[in-house]
Amino acid sequence: MNILLEGVFCGYGKNTVLQNIGIAVSSGEILCLLGPNGIGKTTLFKTMLGFLPALGGTISIDGKSLGALTQQETARYIGYVPQSHSPPFAFQVLDVILMGRTAHLGVFGQPEKKDREIVEQIIETLGIGALRDRLYTELSGGERQMVLIARALAQEPAFILMDEPTSNLDFGNQALVLEQILKLKDRGIGVIMTTHYPEQVLLLNTRVTLIKKDKTVHTGTAKEVLTGENLRETYGIPVVVMEVAYQNRSLPFCQPILAGGG
Repeated sequence: MNILLEGVFCGYGKNTVLQNIGIAVSSGEILCLLGPNGIGKTTLFKTMLGFLPALGGTISIDGKSLGALTQQETARYIGYVPQSHSPPFAFQVLDVILMGRTAHLGVFGQPEKKDREIVEQIIETLGIGALRDRLYTELSGGERQMVLIARALAQEPAFILMDEPTSNLDFGNQALVLEQILKLKDRGIGVIMTTHYPEQVLLLNTRVTLIKKDKTVHTGTAKEVLTGENLRETYGIPVVVMEVAYQNRSLPFCQPILAGGG
């Protein structure tokens, strides 16, 4: 199964934000979208989710046009983990995750035993049983992110779109979320994630679509695309990309070069 974007233009009304985007992502594959603030990554996500109509080009999921799918059908293919989420009411974590089953219920459907069993299995798999009965609004940023991943998994989608999944998380929680993303890949789920951190893309060692300041697009492996020159042209600062030896492994590393730095 795959998601295929061909010559996609996206934006708001007559305002085109990105143009001629071509992306192909298969089940069990991770693709990172990387680029400076305001370049259009979130707008592209909204278009892929059907929240915004494409201004040109085609988007298909498993060979089916996105425009021909209902919102509920799209939700069965694609789960979504937003950058932030503040529910209007103080729901329990279990109820927040159960909301992911909506894609499989009728208009007035209620979660049944099967739905609750699926959710309980996801909670166990992600190791968040201690959060099960807590109020979502009282969780830390890292805990909320894990719950949102669980809610997306409850849809049983083939793909999950993640909008800056490590935004506002501390160093340790960033690592925990990245580990879960790799586990999603191992489960055969396709992941498309936006990020501001080139080092995370190098760490995941995955494919990347880099959108530069001038909106030219480069897609390939992290090693091919994330060169010092490309990162300089994207962020406007000099960047060095290297590999560091650690316990018989070679770990990729990138670092901005600050003027006047020691």
